[in-house]
Amino acid sequence: MPDRSVLIVGLGNPGPDYELTRHNVGFLAIDYFAGEIGQPITSEKWQGLFARTRLSGKTVFLLKPQAFMNRSGECVARFATYFKIEPEHILVIHDDLDLEPGRIKIVARGGAGG
Repeated sequence: MPDRSVLIVGLGNPGPDYELTRHNVGFLAIDYFAGEIGQPITSEKWQGLFARTRLSGKTVFLLKPQAFMNRSGECVARFATYFKIEPEHILVIHDDLDLEPGRIKIVARGGAGG
């Protein structure tokens, strides 16, 4: 069975004005995961900061697009295409103002509207 890479994307907005806001929960999650596995986010490609590691025999990418949130799809699409990552192997972490803080929702498929 071929190695199926996994891409975990944390959405947010770049810059210090947004650093610890709810809108940057995706960035915060990626930073937390990177810290837990001891893999710093130091590489850069297509306006995104990323790390690559192996977990449970799979290649896992952690990605923080550095374009504003409404422009992050371009970075994610280019990244996934280049590394041949199928859409079903992409997890996107972002804020959802319809949920109370601390709650999560997992959706198998979605788009700009959820």
